[in-house]
Amino acid sequence: MNKEQLEKRNEEIFRDYENHKIDPKTGTFKFRCTQCGKCCSNREDILLNVFDVCRLAKRFKMSNADILNKYTSVYVGNNSRVPVVALNMLPKTGKCPFMFTWNNRCSVHSAKPTVCYLFPLGRGVTVKEGRITDIRYFMQEDVSCGIRDETHTVESWIGRSIEECNEEYKAWAECIEVFSDLMKKAEEVYGEKIMEFLTNIAANLMYTSYTDDKPVIDQVKANAEEFKKICSDVKSIYEQVRDSAEE
Repeated sequence: MNKEQLEKRNEEIFRDYENHKIDPKTGTFKFRCTQCGKCCSNREDILLNVFDVCRLAKRFKMSNADILNKYTSVYVGNNSRVPVVALNMLPKTGKCPFMFTWNNRCSVHSAKPTVCYLFPLGRGVTVKEGRITDIRYFMQEDVSCGIRDETHTVESWIGRSIEECNEEYKAWAECIEVFSDLMKKAEEVYGEKIMEFLTNIAANLMYTSYTDDKPVIDQVKANAEEFKKICSDVKSIYEQVRDSAEE
């Protein structure tokens, strides 16, 4: 599955949401994991947010940058135009690097990526004017593994409070909106070298420029504001250079 196919698949999932939505507090769904390992193999759609990266970094006592370098691929989203982080499968087996091979269990269960702890559920948002107006959960339609004989609520399945998960998701989604809007506007004006510079800055602020002494969610918001300032400074310098060249 290439980048274009992945983004098309995500769009199809969200369009189909209304038929499969689940109330996060009272709604239920049926699923039992049989530890077959299918959902942990040959996956190119396990995308990590910064909370995932920070949890993995803490679990392995590594820096965020080292987690990205060792376990992921980073590319620019076709639609969002922001850096996207995808977990790499092992090249020889196609399996997740965090899966025990002898029993198909997760070796980083307490720090597993959001996509993984939600599965077989999906999650999406409605964004208006850069603000989240709705966070929704739904049963993914194309799940081919597991057995539908156990009943769960969303909260009982993920093992965390819905409020905590939604706060993280809201902060990250709004962060992406800020970076995406700025990157798209920049692409209309700047050439390849400036865009490469801004892309590197965006990747750093979105995924690696974090410390342990402050809540990650606060740093997500602060880094989005920092990127606004950087883009404003770049625009000012660019216009000064352009105007000088025209004189």
